[in-house]
Amino acid sequence: MLKVKQIFTLKRILISLISLCVMLFFVGGCSFRLMDWQWYQVKNLCKNESGIYIVNKELYEDMITHNLQDNKYTRKMEEFSKTVYERYQSINSRIYKLDDRKYYYYDMTKNKSYVVSFERNFAYKNYGIFLTGDEGRGFEMKSSEILECFNRNNTFLVKE
Repeated sequence: MLKVKQIFTLKRILISLISLCVMLFFVGGCSFRLMDWQWYQVKNLCKNESGIYIVNKELYEDMITHNLQDNKYTRKMEEFSKTVYERYQSINSRIYKLDDRKYYYYDMTKNKSYVVSFERNFAYKNYGIFLTGDEGRGFEMKSSEILECFNRNNTFLVKE
């Protein structure tokens, strides 16, 4: 029993855990992404919920069969605010949702616009030590970056 206590001391356990965290930090590209449960949640959201959301199926199929540059259909990006952080809807402390690239149908007789479809992206704010730049303009260190993901294979029909 005394031998077991000598092998599994608190000091050795703490040193092992700290060395494991340091190893994950460097393996993950000097970021805490691999140790964060929210990173795996973003990967799951990107796989299952990111994609093209169709609001009006008939108009969407008509838009796909015709040319997008036709007079009837126009592609319009949603107007975003000037700062990057206001354009995302926060889900968790580091997870953001973005509804992007909305396609509109403009009805000239009623002077109304209808949303045909939009794309839903997810983003993750990654903290770490990132070196950017080159020899000409100099190097710069950043402490965070935003990683976005979008799954083009998913298509969802929005029910109103």
